[in-house]
Amino acid sequence: MPRGARRRGQPGVPAPRRPQAAPSALQAYFQYGRSIEDKLDRAIGESDDQAAPIAFAGWPDPQPGEDQPKERPPGADLLVAFYGMSFSNQMAEALKAAEPKVAVRKIGGPAAPPNHVMEMYEIDRGRHDADVVVFTVLDSSVGGVLTIDGACRNFEAPQPFMYRRYFATPEGLDAHEPPARSLAEFREAWLDPEGRARLIDELLKWDLYYSPFYFRKNFLDESSLARMIRRALFRSHKQTITGLYEEDGRFLEDSEAIRALKGMVGRFIDQARADGKRPLVLMVQDQASGSRLQDVLGPIVEARGALAFNTNAICPTSNRLNFVADGHFTPAANEKLAEALAELLRRPPLATADPG
Repeated sequence: MPRGARRRGQPGVPAPRRPQAAPSALQAYFQYGRSIEDKLDRAIGESDDQAAPIAFAGWPDPQPGEDQPKERPPGADLLVAFYGMSFSNQMAEALKAAEPKVAVRKIGGPAAPPNHVMEMYEIDRGRHDADVVVFTVLDSSVGGVLTIDGACRNFEAPQPFMYRRYFATPEGLDAHEPPARSLAEFREAWLDPEGRARLIDELLKWDLYYSPFYFRKNFLDESSLARMIRRALFRSHKQTITGLYEEDGRFLEDSEAIRALKGMVGRFIDQARADGKRPLVLMVQDQASGSRLQDVLGPIVEARGALAFNTNAICPTSNRLNFVADGHFTPAANEKLAEALAELLRRPPLATADPG
């Protein structure tokens, strides 16, 4: 265990008494500004029965979707497979309620970025008979394209799950595999000093949000003033990374992140077509982002003749009544989105376009 690591029960701010329960608001408050490393220590525990719920989410191993429909159940005339995050899960449930003859298959991770969505989709290929496959892009998670993990980008609520990082190259889409593909693999490495050093070295190389000032555990974790300052500085750090792919509220199409995003969407559509499935790109706009996903992805989707669904066209981000306090859509907004999505899915397919 690295110097300064603290096992459960030692002095300091305690982990939840019931590790498998989410921390209370008070417990979460006292973790504000603590290092990501310290938060991960508390989240993963030394065994599954000591781990927080968030530690289990999003991992590609064990294979996702085992508890989800693999074919149309009796009474259904359409099976739609959603790959995404809580936004797509909520929309899938609303679609099922609006259209009783539509069955849904849901696979995702917390605030999953497009590269996690892509990996989950590729892992799930050939494991189901869905009629439609849905690739969800959440505007506020686009920056995750520059990461291999759910921790460094989410300072106050780091998630340990890891995933591929995709790159657009002249030859096509390439990917870097993460060093751990399951919580068990991650924990085994994390609890060993040399293994932890290797994991952190991977973050240094492949996660643009990684910074030792925010990640590494040290004496700053014991000072409430230092934690407050570190928390404030992280906002600036995150904005610096955001500036690599965003400017004046629009995405920079020639940036590394957006080129990778466009490459993933194009590959998803082509793979879905090859599998005989109908591809749909679901563009979820949140946090006053307008329709900028449509601006960069619309031409790719249109050129390939795939379906596109832009939430901003139905529930604009300019109307805050469409959202609850945590940033998700209200139940009423999800109902509206589901009705529009159902109408789109019932349209007859267009002739396949040349992706040229």
